[in-house]
Amino acid sequence: METLWGSKRGTPEGDELDILATLLHNYEEVNFPIDSDSDKLDQLAKEVLKDIKAGKLKKTDC
Repeated sequence: METLWGSKRGTPEGDELDILATLLHNYEEVNFPIDSDSDKLDQLAKEVLKDIKAGKLKKTDC
């Protein structure tokens, strides 16, 4: 993949890179799924940022 990185779309090299990237992505999703704890952490971070923007929290409170 490293030698194909930066290849333009629509070229044979770009198509090969796209296929390899898709295969790698699917492999990682099956073999290394992101657990729900990280989803919960993402949701918490979004809520904190929302509260900061709404003035309910200050950055120094976090």
